[in-house]
Amino acid sequence: MKRTFSVVFTVLILGLAGLIIAPGFIDFSVYKEKAISELETRTGLILRLDGDIDFSLLPAPRFSVTDVSVLAPKGSKRKDIATFERLDVHVALMPLFKGQVSVSSVTLVKPVVALEMFKDGRLNLMTQKIERLMTQSSTGQVTSVPAVSLDKIRIKDGEFSYYDHKTDSDLIVQNINMDMSARSLLGPYQAQGSLFYDGNALTFDLMSDAYDAENKILSPKLMLKIQPGDLILEFGGVVNLADDFSVQGQTKLRIENVAQTLSRYGIKDMKGLDRSLESTGLLSATATNLDYKNFSMTLGDESVNGSVRIDFAPFKYSVSLKSVGNIDLGAISNDASPFKKGAFDLVMMGDAVSMRLKKTILKLDNHSFEVSGSYKTNKETQRPEIGLNVKTAVLSYDEIFSGSSSSPASKQSAQEMISLLALPVDLILDMRADKIIWRQKNIKALAVKAKFSRNALSLSNLSIKDIAGASVNVSGGIQNINNASGITTYVDMNVPDIHKLAQWFDMNSDQFGADLKKANIKAKFSGAIDLMDVTANISAMGGEVIARGKIASVLKKPALSDLILQIKHKNMSEAVRILTGASLQDKRLKKALDIYMKVNQSGQHYTFKDVKGNLSGISVQGHLDVNLAGSVPKLKGDLTFGTINLASIMTKGSQNRTSSSSRKNASGSAARWSKTPIDTRAFNVVNIDLSLRAKKIEYGAWPLIKPSLKINLTNGVLQISDLKAGLFGGNIKFSTTVQTVAKKRQPIHFESVMAIKNANIGRLSAALIGTKLLKVSGNGNLDMSVKSSGSSPAALIRDLNGKGTVTGHDIILDGIDVERFARALSEDSKTGDTLLGLWNGAKRGGSSAFDTLDGDFTIKQGVVHLNKMDLDGVNTAIETRGNINLPNWTLATKHKIIVKGIDGAPSDVPPFEISFNGSLDNPAQTFGQGLLQDYLNRKIQRKLNQFLSKKFGVPSNGNVAPEKDSEDTSQETSEKPKDLDIEDVAEEAIRGLLEGLLR
Repeated sequence: MKRTFSVVFTVLILGLAGLIIAPGFIDFSVYKEKAISELETRTGLILRLDGDIDFSLLPAPRFSVTDVSVLAPKGSKRKDIATFERLDVHVALMPLFKGQVSVSSVTLVKPVVALEMFKDGRLNLMTQKIERLMTQSSTGQVTSVPAVSLDKIRIKDGEFSYYDHKTDSDLIVQNINMDMSARSLLGPYQAQGSLFYDGNALTFDLMSDAYDAENKILSPKLMLKIQPGDLILEFGGVVNLADDFSVQGQTKLRIENVAQTLSRYGIKDMKGLDRSLESTGLLSATATNLDYKNFSMTLGDESVNGSVRIDFAPFKYSVSLKSVGNIDLGAISNDASPFKKGAFDLVMMGDAVSMRLKKTILKLDNHSFEVSGSYKTNKETQRPEIGLNVKTAVLSYDEIFSGSSSSPASKQSAQEMISLLALPVDLILDMRADKIIWRQKNIKALAVKAKFSRNALSLSNLSIKDIAGASVNVSGGIQNINNASGITTYVDMNVPDIHKLAQWFDMNSDQFGADLKKANIKAKFSGAIDLMDVTANISAMGGEVIARGKIASVLKKPALSDLILQIKHKNMSEAVRILTGASLQDKRLKKALDIYMKVNQSGQHYTFKDVKGNLSGISVQGHLDVNLAGSVPKLKGDLTFGTINLASIMTKGSQNRTSSSSRKNASGSAARWSKTPIDTRAFNVVNIDLSLRAKKIEYGAWPLIKPSLKINLTNGVLQISDLKAGLFGGNIKFSTTVQTVAKKRQPIHFESVMAIKNANIGRLSAALIGTKLLKVSGNGNLDMSVKSSGSSPAALIRDLNGKGTVTGHDIILDGIDVERFARALSEDSKTGDTLLGLWNGAKRGGSSAFDTLDGDFTIKQGVVHLNKMDLDGVNTAIETRGNINLPNWTLATKHKIIVKGIDGAPSDVPPFEISFNGSLDNPAQTFGQGLLQDYLNRKIQRKLNQFLSKKFGVPSNGNVAPEKDSEDTSQETSEKPKDLDIEDVAEEAIRGLLEGLLR
C-alpha cells in the first residue's frame, strides 16, 4: 500500500509536469509520433493519441489534446491504464519570461484511471523505467521539481478503478468531479469535489501545507461527507511518505441521525437511534499497523471509550471498548429491549482467520454477565464458527420481561421458534447460570452446552440441578432445524417431591395422593415436531409406567396415536392409596398391579383400547375413554374381570373366649364395626360411567356368579344399577345410590334395593346376619330395601333403616329334630327324659322339615325387627319374633315351637316358647344358654308343682307323674353319678350338641 501510494503520487507529479512543460518544446501537431516515442522513452508506457493536438501562444499559451490513452500491459483485465477525452491547459504568459510556469487552468474531461495489481504484487503501470525513476527519486538523484504553479485544475466526470487479480476484487469510483489548486507542484494544495462509490455520493474538501520534499511529509486536512446518511469524516494530521510510511492525526466521525442513516441502508424502525453519533480519537498508521487510540464515541448522551490496533503483516487486531456509566438501552431501542440500562467492558482480538473475545463484562440492569468467545473458520466445514461462553450469577426472567405482557416467544409458533435456531454461522454455546428467577421462584444451576452447525443442533447437555428439589438432564439434537425434523432428545428427571414440583408450576397437586412424592422420569423423543416417537419410563413410589408410541403436534396440541402404555406396581392397594388417597383394606388387593393398554388422544380426550392386565390377581380386559376437559376427569368404558375376591367391610370379631359373657359382648361389638372415618376422596376425584362384568365376585359372604352391572359416579354420587348375578343357587338383582361429600369426616348416604330369588336360604341367612346360626337347606326369596347415613362403618350400621320380606319352601333344619327337642323340653315329658337323656338322643342326629317360610322384617337404627318369621311343616311349626341388634352384635328372639298331632288329632305336646338372648359371636353358646335356661325353668316349675300338690293338695298339671316314695327317690339319686352336676351336664350337652350340629 505504501509503495502504491508513493508511485501514484510520483507519477502524478511527473505526468502533470510533462503535460505542462511539453508544449514548450514539442510541436505535437507535427511531431505526434515523436511525442509518443518521448513518453515511452521516459516512462516505458505506450501512449496513443487518437485525437487532435492544438497549441497556441496568444493571447496566452494554450495547449489542448483529445482522445488520449495509455495502453495497459499484457495480462491486464482492462485495455487501458488511463484515458481521457480532452485536456485543456492555459498558461500565464508573463511568468514564462521569468523562467516560471504559472498554469492558470487545467481541465481534464472524462479521465479514466484503471490500476491493477497482478498476482505477483506488481502494479500494471509499473514499468522498469518508472521503477528506475522511483529508485533515483529515493536516492536523491532526481532533478529538482520545476517551478510550476497551478491556479486551477478541474476534473470532470472522471473514473478510477482498482482490480486485484489475487482476490478478484474490483473497486470502482465514478463521477469524479474535482477542483484543485497548488502554488507549486509541491503545494500547498487545496481541493474540493465529489465522487460516487458503491451507491454512495461522497463530497470532500482537502487542504494541505506544502509538501516537505526533503522529509517527504504532507500535512493534509480532509473533510469527507457521505450521502445518503449524512456521515461526515474529518482528518487533520501528518502523512509521512518516506520509506517508513506513516499517518497520524486527529480523526472525527459524525452521523447527524443514526436512525435515518440506517434506514437508507434498509434497516428500518430504529426510532431509538434517532440521535447523532460522534467519534473522535487519535489515528496513527504505518505501513505495518494502525492505531486508533483513546477514542471517544458518543451516541446522543451515551458515551464509550476505547482503542483499536491493527497490524498488517501478519494481519491481526485488538479492540477494547468500555462504556462511560450506564447506557440507556430503553431509549436507544425505543423500549424494545427487555433491559433498560447497560454497561460493558470489552476486550477483543483476532487475526485474518480468527477472533477471540475475553475479559468481557456485560451488565444489563441488575444482571452481570461474564462473556468470552471466539470466531474462526472451521477447517472441515469451511463455515464461520463462533464459540460463546456466558456465565452469570443470577438471571431473572421476572425482571427481563416485567414490562411486557408476555415473553417474545409467546408470539411465535413452536415451528417459528425452532427455525430461529438455524443460524448463518456455526455456534458452540456454553452457558451457565447459578440461579434463574422465574415468576418469583428459583431455578438453581442451569447449564447449557450446545452446537449449532448449518441447519443442525447438537445438545450435549442441558441440566438443572434444582427446580423445586428436582433435577433435570436433557441431551440430543435436531438434524434439520428449518423443518424441525430429525429430532432426538433424551430426558432424565429426578423428582423427590411431586407435590412440591406441581406447586412450583402453580398446578393443583390435590389430584395426586399425599404419598405420591418421589419419581424418576426417563424418556426418549425422536422424529419430527409434527410426529414424534416416544419411549418413556416413569418410576414412582414402587411403581412403574412404561410408554411407547407416537405423539403428533408435540408443541401445539399434542395427540397420542396407539401409544402402548403399561402400568406396574408391586402393591395395587398401595398404588391406589398413593394416587387417590383412598385406602383399600382388603389383603387380597395388596398383590401386584400390571396393566397394559393402547392409548389414543386428541386434545384432552383419551381412548384406552385393548386393555389387558392383572389387578392384584384379578384379570381384566376391555376399553376405556377418559375426558380431562372438565374440572374433574370423566371415565367411561366397558371392562370384563375374572374372579374378584373382596373382603367385607366388617372386620372379624374376637375369637377368644372369656369366662365373662359381658366381656365377650363388649369386645365383640366394639371390634365388629370400625369407627374409622370412611375415606371418600376417591368418590370425588373422577366421574365414572362403566359397564362391568366378571366371572365371579366374592365379597365377604356374598358370592356373585357372572355378575354384570353399571356404575355411574358423578360429582361424588355413586349409582350402581342393573346388577345381575347368580347367588346361592339363585339370582340377585341389586341397585344402590351412594352420596358423598368431598371433605374429610363427612357422612355418606346410601340407599339400596335388593331382590334375591330362589336362593339357598341357609347361605342367604348366614350372609345377611354375618354368621351361620343354623345348618339350613331349602330355597327362599328375599326382597329388601335399606338406607343409612354415617361417616364410618359403625355409624352406617347404627343408622341403618329399611324393610324386607322373606319367603321359602322345602326347608330342612339339618342336625336337629325339633319335635324331639320339643317333647324333651316339654313339661309333659316323662320323668325319665332327663337333660342327659336329651343329649344322648340328640347325638344320634336328626332333622326337621318345613314346607314354607313366611316372614317380614323392618330395620330401625341398625336393629332388625323380626315382625314375622314363620316356619310351617307337617309335624312342627316355629314362629319367631324378636330382633337382631347389629350395632351391638346381639340377638333377642322368642321362638314358639308347635308340635302338631297326627291325622288331625290334638298334640300331646302343648306349644311353648324358647327365648334366646346374647352375642352373635358364638351362636352355639347363646342358643345353648337359652335352651338350658328354659329347661331349668321347666324342671323347677315341675318340682314346685309336685311339692305343692303333695304337701298342700294344690292341683298340679295333669301330665305330671306321681312322685315315688322316698326310698325310690333315694335309690334313683344314688344311681346318678356323684360327680355330675345337673347344670354342668345341661350346659355341656346342649353346647356340644349345638356346636356339632348348628355350626
